[in-house]
Amino acid sequence: MVGVEGLTLNVRAGEVFGFPGPNGAGKTTTLRCLTGLLRPTSGRALMLGLDPIADHRRLAPEVGYLPGELRLYPEPTGEQTLDFLSALQGVPSRRRGELCERLGLDSAILRRTVGEHSRGMKQKIGLVKRCSTIRGSWCWTSPPRDWIPWCRRRSSS
Repeated sequence: MVGVEGLTLNVRAGEVFGFPGPNGAGKTTTLRCLTGLLRPTSGRALMLGLDPIADHRRLAPEVGYLPGELRLYPEPTGEQTLDFLSALQGVPSRRRGELCERLGLDSAILRRTVGEHSRGMKQKIGLVKRCSTIRGSWCWTSPPRDWIPWCRRRSSS
């Protein structure tokens, strides 16, 4: 089975790019290859001129990927999850407190286990992580519609 074949994609800095398609079309596979989460079986992937696998440490602070269906461990608290993801990526969380405040994730909410949160709250935790550690491009499989204007305002400031 071929996940993605013959794709050439150019997105310039500052562009907002939609990547629509039916389920199974290869959108998530493509984004995972472009962000270094999946190695292409053939061909090559470049993001910002870098190989996502070989140059992952240089690319990680520049590109954010938030899957539509975010899977997090249910046992840790929201705060522990944010700490763990930052340590795992090796990139410090910039602006974490500000982002939590803007998204309504106060300390009481972050002390609850992830398993107690709704899908939307889990997405907010993921969004805080992605927004607080990247400087550049965004990759979404299914961006929450009400967050797109907020993210645009944040990335331009």
